Formats: sequence, structure tokens, C-alpha cells
Amino acid sequence: MSEPAPSGRGRVRRWVLMIGLAGLAGLIFSLLYWNGQKFSHLNYEHSLRLMIPSVTALIVSCQVILGTFFLSILGIKHTRHPVTMSPPSVRDDALDHREQPAAALPFPRPRPRL
Repeated sequence: MSEPAPSGRGRVRRWVLMIGLAGLAGLIFSLLYWNGQKFSHLNYEHSLRLMIPSVTALIVSCQVILGTFFLSILGIKHTRHPVTMSPPSVRDDALDHREQPAAALPFPRPRPRL
């Protein structure tokens, strides 16, 4: 029995994964090539022909992954949860500090300027 063909999203994920792995493999191969040269001067024509596509593939795959993550965040629906308890009511006279003595205030009363 053969597997069913992947859907559109599955195909895209597979391609992005393959592109990212190809870029990573190219970078590892270029580091091994540089190691073979004892980390000395490189033939730029040969090394850049491998490095530029590898870095480009790695960056494109990271951009696609992070872009789809951002778009999935935008698609999250905001739901309002019902209030389970009403907040405790505040008495009106507790908010009026003018009627309370100075010792009851949580902060010192400012002195009038002369």
C-alpha cells in the first residue's frame, strides 16, 4: 500500500525542511572544506559558489518558518471569557479622604505653604 499524497501544507513543510537541511549541509560541507585547507586561505571562487546558495537556502527556510508562525498568531481568535464573580463594591465614603482623620490616611498630609 502506498501513502496518500500529502496535502498542500504538508508539501510546503516538506519543501521548507528540505531547503533548510540542504542549506545546513552546504554550510557544514564548506566548513569541512576549510578544515581541509587547515583554516588558511581559500579559493574564493570555489568556496563562494557553495556558501552563497547554502546561506540563501538557510535564510529563506528560516524566513518561511518564522513568517508562518507570525501569520498563525494573527489568525488566533480573541475570545472573551465570562466573568464568574462580580468585583466587590467600593463604598463611596472610603474614597473621600477629606472626611477621615489624618492618622487614617496611608500617606502624610501635605503641609500648606505660607
